[in-house]
Amino acid sequence: MKKTLTLLMLMISAIVAFTACSNDDDGNDGLGDKDAGSNNKTDVAVTGAVQEIGVQYVVLAGYVNINMIPSTPSNYKMGIQIGRANDDYDPSSASWGGKVYVDNLIGNKIVVSKKGLAPAQEWRYRTFVYADGHYYFGETKTFETKDFVNITSSVNVSVLTSSSAEIQCSVDMNRAPWLQENFDYYTKPMVGVAWAKDRESLTDKMLNDDEYIPYNYNYVYQNDVEDNTYSCTLYSLEPNTTYYYCSYTCIGENYKGGTIKSFTTK
Repeated sequence: MKKTLTLLMLMISAIVAFTACSNDDDGNDGLGDKDAGSNNKTDVAVTGAVQEIGVQYVVLAGYVNINMIPSTPSNYKMGIQIGRANDDYDPSSASWGGKVYVDNLIGNKIVVSKKGLAPAQEWRYRTFVYADGHYYFGETKTFETKDFVNITSSVNVSVLTSSSAEIQCSVDMNRAPWLQENFDYYTKPMVGVAWAKDRESLTDKMLNDDEYIPYNYNYVYQNDVEDNTYSCTLYSLEPNTTYYYCSYTCIGENYKGGTIKSFTTK
């Protein structure tokens, strides 16, 4: 987890409801090939295809053939298991990743949506059925969440003193179609300014380094963004000192920085 960030936070998110699933029983995932899993009537749990995908969410399909369980179960649970592809993976284990449960079948099809995922990451998933103390798993498949771009740019230093600097920034909403996704609280997009005494600390690699954070952050509230612009005031600076800074966009704990610039305090 990143260190506690000081000052104010900007949370830019357009919460737009999206249709979580398609009721097409032919399994067409809308992303290419038909879902071959819809034709499997012999396995208890069948992993389906990706129905919809974004920078931090996914909609997945699966199929459940309860009649293929050897004895009629007194009760059962079903859903899709999802986990990072780079995490330890044991196909025989029911504990990796997390489970999204489903209450109802559409024919023999289930559809689940999962948000709060990290952008540009590969993930594993599979359908599961838990009946009378036993797990049935479908084939493990993978998908990759979409990437995002920095939608900010630092325009200029509008006010500069011996101990502070005010940075004017702009936001290009046209570069952020993903703002229409339904973000949860922890992955809401944020923008701001990061600054440090050395340029290397502001590269994307360092901005995303959880172990070593040699820079500072500044955020502003959404109400302070007018006409796609915002400003950040950097405080507690040292006199006659050169600082490097960049504007950035953040989703969850994933940062994309803009052009690195510099100023020297008075």
